[in-house]
This record gives sequence, C-alpha cells and structure tokens, in this order.
Amino acid sequence: MQVAMVKLCKKSYICQKRVKMEECSIRKKITILLFLLLFAVPIFWICYEMNPNPGQTSGNGNPAILFVGILFVVFCSLVFVWYKILKEFTLNRMTFIMIVTVLVIQLTSSFLYQRQAFFTYKKLLASVYQEQFGFIDWQYIEDITSFMSIHVNSQYFNVNTYFMFVSSSVLIALIIRKLISMIKAEEKN
Repeated sequence: MQVAMVKLCKKSYICQKRVKMEECSIRKKITILLFLLLFAVPIFWICYEMNPNPGQTSGNGNPAILFVGILFVVFCSLVFVWYKILKEFTLNRMTFIMIVTVLVIQLTSSFLYQRQAFFTYKKLLASVYQEQFGFIDWQYIEDITSFMSIHVNSQYFNVNTYFMFVSSSVLIALIIRKLISMIKAEEKN
C-alpha cells in the first residue's frame, strides 16, 4: 500500500512538473510572439515615414525595400510561433471555421479598404501635380505609384497593412495546423 502511494506521489509530482514545463513553454512562446509583433511595429513605422510628401521629389530608389526582407523573416517566424501556440490548444471544427471566417472577412475588407485608399492617394498626387504645373501628367503619376516606388510606402506600410500582416500570419498558421492534423489523422487510419 505504501509503495503504491509513493509511486502515485512520484507520478503526480512528474505530472505537476510536466504541466509547469508546458506552462513555461507556452509563456515563452507567447513572449516570443509579442516580441515579434512589437519588433514589426517600428519597421512598419519607419517604412511609412520614408514616404515623401505629395509633390516632393524622392531620392535614389526606395530604401524601404531593404526592410521587406526583415519583415519576411518576421512573418515566417510569426507563422511558426502562431502554429506552435495553436498546437497547444484543441480547436473543434466550428471554432476553427469561425476563426478562419473572421480572419478572411477581416483580410478581405482590409484589402478592399487599402485598394480604395491607394486610388484616393493617386488622385491626391494628381491634384498636387496639377496645382504645381497646371496640368496632370498621368504617365508620371503612374510611374510614381508603381509597385517599387517610394511614393507608395504609406500605402504598403500603415496600421491597416500591419493588421493584415498579423492576421495573415494567424490564418496561415491555422491552415497549416489543420492540414497537419488531418494528415496525422489519416495516417492513423
């Protein structure tokens, strides 16, 4: 009887240690997640600030492009950490569908908002150009609002695109988690 009690206590102690390690592990993952999220904020802000004012000429190229590589690494790390955190929790099918639906709606509405903001910004640039020179050179407006232009940094790096950055990392992590769990379930069968 005493031997059984000692074994039970040891098992209980081991279980308690395992739970504490898991809590520590989840806390560590959340800390890393918060660090990555906060690390991306100044990068978005710096890139946003690199946008010249309408009517102002830009320098040589777009230095914000250098930060895109850093943001890519941060994004991949976010997906990985989100996956590790989400793996700790059990999500039933309904919860998974609801979260994915909310994320897709948020990303879609953010994308549509950003697209509209881009066209509004393009009109602003055209009106400033017209004020300065008395006519609108649409080819010039198209050139300075092209993909790699410094004039559109404010359209790529802002609060809306930051939240799109975070939401898409969560969505990708959720999809990866679901796919891996489906593959594991199929392997068991």
